Amino acid sequence: MPRVRALVLLVLSAVAAVFPAAADCELDFSPPVEYPAGDTPASIAVADFNNDGRPDLATRAGFTQFITVLLASGGGGFLPPVQVPMGRDLHADIAAGDVDGDGNADLLASSPSAGPSVPSALNVAHGNGDGTFQTAIAHEIPEDMGGLAVGDFATSGIGAVDVAATKTGGWVLFSDFGNGLSQVEDNDLPVNVQATPDALAAGDFNNDGNLDIAVSYSATGNVYVYYNSGGGSFNAGPVLPIEHPYRADALTAGDFDGDGDDDLAFGEVDPGATAGTKQLVIYPSKDSSTFWPPVRYGDLGLSGSIDHAASVDLDADGDADILLASASSVEVFLNDGTGAFPLQRTFSGYSHGFAVADLDDNGGPDLAGSDQEATGHVRVLYNVCALPPFGAPANAVASGAGGVLRVTWEGTRGVDHYQIWCRTDVSTRRYVHVGNSVTWSFVHPSPNAIYYCRVRGVSGPALSPYSNSDLTSTFVFTDPALTPGVTRIKRVHLTQLRNAIAAMYTTMVFYGTPTWTEASPVTVKAAEWLEVKTALDTILSAAGLPPVSYTAPMPAAGAPVSGALIEQIRANLD
Repeated sequence: MPRVRALVLLVLSAVAAVFPAAADCELDFSPPVEYPAGDTPASIAVADFNNDGRPDLATRAGFTQFITVLLASGGGGFLPPVQVPMGRDLHADIAAGDVDGDGNADLLASSPSAGPSVPSALNVAHGNGDGTFQTAIAHEIPEDMGGLAVGDFATSGIGAVDVAATKTGGWVLFSDFGNGLSQVEDNDLPVNVQATPDALAAGDFNNDGNLDIAVSYSATGNVYVYYNSGGGSFNAGPVLPIEHPYRADALTAGDFDGDGDDDLAFGEVDPGATAGTKQLVIYPSKDSSTFWPPVRYGDLGLSGSIDHAASVDLDADGDADILLASASSVEVFLNDGTGAFPLQRTFSGYSHGFAVADLDDNGGPDLAGSDQEATGHVRVLYNVCALPPFGAPANAVASGAGGVLRVTWEGTRGVDHYQIWCRTDVSTRRYVHVGNSVTWSFVHPSPNAIYYCRVRGVSGPALSPYSNSDLTSTFVFTDPALTPGVTRIKRVHLTQLRNAIAAMYTTMVFYGTPTWTEASPVTVKAAEWLEVKTALDTILSAAGLPPVSYTAPMPAAGAPVSGALIEQIRANLD
């Protein structure tokens, strides 16, 4: 078989994913939420098709030549479905990924042979980046094609992902090295088989930085591993037995025991048993060329066949968990941190097809499936295990008038205290720490400034996300800007300076407050000014910042203070 360069990453019916870990949470999913998806939706893919930062969904429209796309509308919802023609009837798998390196997600679908004049093909509709797609292109092969996996299997140099696909008797790899997608690798299983393998998964099984391939073929009772030697050239690795008479119809890969190597997991089903006996099988990777003996977990609560598998951290404890899905439910195996899975949970309401993504932007991986009904739907099970264990403060609002910046927000559970981040359009950023309150006011002597603020919660070492976006407010202070060397500082200026510095003492968790012993006359003279200057220098020193460097001369005792000094104070408070 040819030794060629190619490119890599992920899985097929098995989806490997990593989500940001925070603290442990009690795993749970919402009841299924349905979204219209057109005619008999089947397998599912997820990608950001319109480059708005939200994951969108695509599902095969039955055995037609169409893929149905559902663009995200925000908050976990989706817009009405749109059908994308793929040029040929689709009976197998779909996927999504940027296969041409232009920064836009493309649609991929495998189609079987329809006779001598219409061979099997990988059909690609290149994305335009706005949720629309170009006319599909068929990349034909002589053998029937089945499941798909996208990932960076080689170094094409153009930022594209590759596509691995099962075919009759083995698997193939497609890559784009700058001159269009083409077949670059063709691997036949080491046995004479005349059918398409059952499942395909990708993972770095020998920890060399290259994605490898695993293919299951139940007719021979084995899973076949192929090691990527670099650049997308593969060598046959170990053959892992499937326990007779079980089938392995869904594979996934993940580093379950935390040793740096990806391990292999799949669901075994006894098709001859009345109830369809099922078990989870894990082959831990041992070294660069072998696996440890398998570990099995039986008595699964799934009905029917096991159609899909995935590896993802569902409960935010930093360990890869395993999901096995049938047409009616999902079985979740929670990793205890050692690679063992003592806790199993079953969630009903699942359906055909399978995708894992944070669809509602709460930090937790959600599950999407399709119901394969004539007037079909995509069903989403939203992960209600918040990551971290508290969400971003909601409905945060900034406002200001008369020299007072005011930020309010809704409280969120599990918070020790809050952090507010603020800057102006002309100043550097800063953090301001406050207590367990849902409002904060700051007297700030910076006239006509635009402020940008965000709020987040703190719980021990964990931080919530920030409030959704910068809170913007323009502040008009009660006094005009001072003309350096001309305007004399008056009572209003001194009062604002004193209030601003007192607020900084409080928010920076100083003990006590500055004491003002001097009176506040109409025109501020040196004594009152020096108190403010000393207090400001104290707080700057405590924050590890240098004192204010005054270019204007200090006033003599009893003399009025010029506007130049007040403006320099304002610049440092900003």
